Amino acid sequence: MSIVANIKATTTCLDCVGDTGAIAVNAIGFLEDSSFLFNGIILPRYPENINSSLRVLFNLVTGRGISKSDNLERDISMIYKLNNNIGVLGRELTYVKQPFRSGVAYNVCLADSSTRIGSIYVDVKTSISPLIGYAGSIKGFKTNKVANDDSILILSVSYCYRSRVNRVVLGVVADGVSSLGKGYYASSESIKTFTEGLIKYIYLEGDLTPDAIYRIYKGTAEYVLKLNLANNSSTATTFTAIIYPVLGKSLFVHVGDTRIYYFSNSELRKLTEDDKLQGTNTLTKAIGVRVDEPTMGVIDFNIEDVFILLSDGVYNVINEKEMREILIETRNPYKVVKKVLFLCEKRKTRDDASIGVIKRLM
Repeated sequence: MSIVANIKATTTCLDCVGDTGAIAVNAIGFLEDSSFLFNGIILPRYPENINSSLRVLFNLVTGRGISKSDNLERDISMIYKLNNNIGVLGRELTYVKQPFRSGVAYNVCLADSSTRIGSIYVDVKTSISPLIGYAGSIKGFKTNKVANDDSILILSVSYCYRSRVNRVVLGVVADGVSSLGKGYYASSESIKTFTEGLIKYIYLEGDLTPDAIYRIYKGTAEYVLKLNLANNSSTATTFTAIIYPVLGKSLFVHVGDTRIYYFSNSELRKLTEDDKLQGTNTLTKAIGVRVDEPTMGVIDFNIEDVFILLSDGVYNVINEKEMREILIETRNPYKVVKKVLFLCEKRKTRDDASIGVIKRLM
């Protein structure tokens, strides 16, 4: 997946000769009041520690830093570009920097070895991946609003499975319920936990299935509910995700009033229905208070098709006709996100506004 920034792109690729067990991650998003652009290669030391490896990743992108308790020496080796900084965690990885096309390639190898795990391409103007995506979020203009309770993530994972490279793309948006307190925590934790479950499954099991996605969702909902019970709190969040490929198609899973739209052949189609009491803003389904059954569905994802993930701060001020016109004008994910958030800010949307766009190139 290429993450578009202005006209440039960053990409990650793997070479699984020898089955190194590496995971390449391209991600852009907004979690816990932090925007980030991440591009890196992770080498979990042991499969059973993959969750802690991914938690290190999320600590990194949300600016929490890395503590000694993260057990880097035991769990992980990583080379990455986070926003504008190149960094290395753990040991046993090395890299060689060299020019590549209009940018730079960091060829990643096992230390003291010629075994190449993969390459990180930085600021490459020509996209070399079949998918591109972008995401962004702004805080709503509601009086006395303190935090942005939305979280959004677009992530592409390439991973070595039995000496072959597989790829999965995830888009997910969550809108924390601010009236219950710490909505940002519920939205962020739901995205992190779902993403960890997804990556762990594909890393250990291989190809995704609808049943696997359902179980990952249920595990996420149960985990957030458990956190609430442990902390005597009632924080909650909506949750809407699109995953590709799942048995050759894209699959969505949804609770709440965050939305997914599908844009194909100049037509815009809403894939999800808002889980609300009719005529009110009261949610009938969410993650955190209990474990609600999600709505799930599958849809084709063809060349030039686009998925759009939205929170209510966007669709309350930009209607479907206007969104369609924006997408007809440009399908560049970066430009769509920037245009939509500009309009949300101009129109002083009361609710937090988040948008993620994924486009299939080839």
